Amino acid sequence: MNKTSKILITVGCSLFLAAGTLSFLTFHAEVESKISSSEKKELAQSWAEAWKVRDGSIRTSIMSADMLTDFRETQLQENGDADSTVIRWSSPWVTDYDLTLKGEGIQIDYTYTDSTETEYSSSEFLGFSLRQGTPVVSVFESLNELEIKP
Repeated sequence: MNKTSKILITVGCSLFLAAGTLSFLTFHAEVESKISSSEKKELAQSWAEAWKVRDGSIRTSIMSADMLTDFRETQLQENGDADSTVIRWSSPWVTDYDLTLKGEGIQIDYTYTDSTETEYSSSEFLGFSLRQGTPVVSVFESLNELEIKP
């Protein structure tokens, strides 16, 4: 194979990969835009309620497959049981939360209290995708950990 053929093959492969990446990104953006704001808010509300009542089974039912795998691995590391669905700690506990649409996702701002009536807060961001045509939570990012409210 001569040098010109190698260059043409390399350029062709690069163009093919670039086109594939662009197609994936376009497809992902189209998938997100097909999920309505009300569907996102409904999923985020279920997610927040699960945190409030410490019931991870609610969350696992609305997670993407990748998130579920990560959740099970975390449960195994933290609790010694990959199938455990208990999440969070008993104190402080969630008293309220607010949902705010942010771009293609939702931000959840939690308020907590404890037996001393100290107030705490934390925030997280959720992103969404479709799993077999059904909207699911596919991105979770902690924006700020639990902290005492000023």
